[in-house]
Amino acid sequence: REAMSLERQDTDSKTVYDLCEGANFRVEVFYESKEKGWGVRALEDIPENQVVMEYAGEVISLEELETREEQRGICPISYVFSIEGKRWAVDATHVGNAARFINHMCGNDGNLKAKNFPATTRPGPSSRKLPDRIALVSARTIFSGDVLHYNYTRRNNKDITSDKNATLTGPKIGACQCKSPACRQQIW
Repeated sequence: REAMSLERQDTDSKTVYDLCEGANFRVEVFYESKEKGWGVRALEDIPENQVVMEYAGEVISLEELETREEQRGICPISYVFSIEGKRWAVDATHVGNAARFINHMCGNDGNLKAKNFPATTRPGPSSRKLPDRIALVSARTIFSGDVLHYNYTRRNNKDITSDKNATLTGPKIGACQCKSPACRQQIW
């Protein structure tokens, strides 16, 4: 089996990334701790800069997300991934894959990074622009048995939590349990 790479190919002046629809590497969902809940660990070594898996779920508009959040009320568990700079989100609350159980790690200590990838569709009269897809890519070599994690608050490939003086806005998800030296104590 050959892993999907983060290599890009220029086709007709459009950048297309290879991306799978599930996990490219064997992983396991397990109960990490009472504080963290479920987690995901690698069951094999994963080289740096490889697409580990797609963050899969129901693609919804930001308007629909707002409606769902109002219905759910304040909930300490969220499986929603907003697509940066777009009017879409991926809600893995009811439909998703193992990626929804990957926990947060503050700063640059995570072994994964989230990347937006353009979704493609077949050309033709009914083709339309689709929302981006989200891939979780290995930030470094990950060894079998390592717990997977990434920074939930990265924006434009910059960690907005690395500046301890930064003012973060928006609802806090809850207390952070990452134990990173860069921990902000809260997840936004």
